[in-house]
Amino acid sequence: MHYAPLSRFLGTAIALFATVMFATESADAAGTAADTTISNTVTLNYEVDSVAQTPVTDTVTFKVDNRIDLSIASSGATVAPGATGRLLSYTLTNEGNATQGYSIAVSDSGPFALSNVTIYLDINDDGDLDDGETAYTPGQNIADVAADGTIQILVEADIAAGATDGQANVVTLTATTLDAATTTVSTEDADGDDPSLVENVFGDGAGATDAVEDGLFSSTASYTVAAATLALTKSSAVVSDPFNGTTNPLRIPGARIRYTIDIANSGSDDADSVVLTDTIPTDTTYVAGTIEVDITGGYVAKTDAADADEAEIVGTTLTARLATLAASGGTASVRFDVTLD
Repeated sequence: MHYAPLSRFLGTAIALFATVMFATESADAAGTAADTTISNTVTLNYEVDSVAQTPVTDTVTFKVDNRIDLSIASSGATVAPGATGRLLSYTLTNEGNATQGYSIAVSDSGPFALSNVTIYLDINDDGDLDDGETAYTPGQNIADVAADGTIQILVEADIAAGATDGQANVVTLTATTLDAATTTVSTEDADGDDPSLVENVFGDGAGATDAVEDGLFSSTASYTVAAATLALTKSSAVVSDPFNGTTNPLRIPGARIRYTIDIANSGSDDADSVVLTDTIPTDTTYVAGTIEVDITGGYVAKTDAADADEAEIVGTTLTARLATLAASGGTASVRFDVTLD
């Protein structure tokens, strides 16, 4: 009756040991550090005429080689045409078992141009450019990264003003593995196994534009344009004339003409601070108090006095402030009347 509790204790201890061992093994994804010396000694015990003899031993050692491995994850950005200083973020992970340095290069392709493309090391990993984060010089070692360590890299660029809604420019960032604390590109040793030396072995996977086991890794992120796409249509209709009134009126002197301006936003982003300006045509006279605006499904008369909040007419220039036209279908209409001189 004393064995059952002991068995339970041993079972629990073994389970706990297994759990701890698994957790420790999983936490160290890089594995045993490069340049670690692994030593193993074998002992041979024997007797002669029942007399124990001096044991015979032999020891073998070897150095753990350097597995060069890395990966890069990235995140894109939504941008507006003409935006400046927009950032893409790339996270580089050293998945090898030794500290390595890295040189960084970027290239881009797409239907619109990028300018002022600059690489930065994000020192505090906050995704923004901060004081002390200076531009990276191509070919240099951006940082030494310990095994299992990560760094965040930012790419900054200005977006072409002519970019249109839905277009994307793909930016490829490629990291090349360097020997730590140098600008020397790491190379794979090809001399065969030497247990006394630490040799480089490429173990990286294929990135976006590079091959497997080449000491490189590339990842892409995109600047995707979200813009307002406004369509503007202006039409005119005769409302009345001095002879026919409103029955089949014609465009003769004294006739009242109504201009209607329709705006629609079919883009994927809101159009903000929308301001419409129009010039009263020559040989016509604006009919005071006739500015009307439809934003919510019905025309509403607007005050047309100078410096009015929503609409005004100064001289022959009419201004209507329409605020925001929502993405994917926001509309507005403005209409006003003139008299044909």
